[in-house]
Amino acid sequence: LVQNGSSGANGQNNITVQNLNVLSTGSSTLAQYGGWLGQAYYSKGASNNLIRGCMSNGIISLSSGGICGQYSGGNNLNIEYCYSTGTLDNYAGGICGAYSCYGLNIIINYCYSTGSIGISAGGIIGFYSGNNNGYCKVSNSFSLGNIDTFSGGIFAHECGTNITDPSKGCYAENCYSRGTVGGLGGGIFGYFCGTSNGKVSAVNCYMLGGGTIFGASSQNTVETNCYAAGGTWSKSTADAALTGEPASGQYVGTTWATLDPNITTTPYIL
Repeated sequence: LVQNGSSGANGQNNITVQNLNVLSTGSSTLAQYGGWLGQAYYSKGASNNLIRGCMSNGIISLSSGGICGQYSGGNNLNIEYCYSTGTLDNYAGGICGAYSCYGLNIIINYCYSTGSIGISAGGIIGFYSGNNNGYCKVSNSFSLGNIDTFSGGIFAHECGTNITDPSKGCYAENCYSRGTVGGLGGGIFGYFCGTSNGKVSAVNCYMLGGGTIFGASSQNTVETNCYAAGGTWSKSTADAALTGEPASGQYVGTTWATLDPNITTTPYIL
């Protein structure tokens, strides 16, 4: 829909895309590697770009993204208050596709996906993202779909690898996933993240499905104030692990809120 950069050219600076809804009907399909709103290489080499308040509902094809396609990212691309509801194909991301923030920067805030998450995919960021001194921070965001083999509820398979700059890497803060986790995957980060001297961090995050915050064989991980419920929610354990006490209709502490203060047996909802 919107192209701002390509494999051979940098994008433009100071571009805002706001309040666009892409609704897929009939036989509409998303081209592989693209995004329902921003095409592949969105914001490449550009500064001060923002995508805000956008959504898509179509199937997210191989390596693609619900908002931006693969290789998205710039000097400081910000994406906020966006969501997707389509099923994620393999290697895809609910917001940004595979290879996003590859040596580049993306900051994602208050975003979510609800579709099931395919093999090696990520509820927010797709396969092999945030690598080669890329910087990707996802905050206040979540996924609801079941998480397939090698996949992650927020970051996909093999994110945050090959980091030599200590200020770079992949960071999840105040995030959660509610789906069942498939083999070798993780509730927040997928399989094999943080390898090759990488850097991956989860702070104040939780997962409802069985398994662990980080997928199998992940390395160089930092896990702070996180809760893996293992399929059975415990309010007391969650309160002890996570920052802030939930309350009705408002944010408490940094993020956590529940829609009904009388419900104590299910995860908090942002």
